[in-house]
Amino acid sequence: MTYPPYDYRQTPASSTQVSSRATTSLVLGLISLFFCGLLTGIPAIWLGISARRQIRTANAGPTGDSGYVGYTGAGGQQQALAGQGLALGGIIAGIIGTLWSLVAIGMVVALGVFGVNTVNDYNDACDTVRNGGHAKMFGEPVTRGDCP
Repeated sequence: MTYPPYDYRQTPASSTQVSSRATTSLVLGLISLFFCGLLTGIPAIWLGISARRQIRTANAGPTGDSGYVGYTGAGGQQQALAGQGLALGGIIAGIIGTLWSLVAIGMVVALGVFGVNTVNDYNDACDTVRNGGHAKMFGEPVTRGDCP
């Protein structure tokens, strides 16, 4: 019996596949850092947690405590899943992006409230000056020339 020649330069096909949820989680997490934090950060966190659970379950094997729901590759054979680090990176980036956007929203709200209060104080000071009184704003006297 003759065998076909074996090419030693060929590498065997990998039976490990990267979880698409983990990759998506990382991409959404990175987008949340720079653009739309809440819109992509929360899905990045959720997908990252889901991907880590999926990878743990897929790699548990038939004797694992969590059952064997592994990834079935081409040809119906079980394949291991990789991507724990990608999923963790997506979770961390999603959390940072979400927190950053919450801080930014808080700052905008605080500036809006501060701005409304300042405008109200300015109007009150101008009303006082127009009625012949004396008013100060930020420690400086308000004159008729300061008011429209």
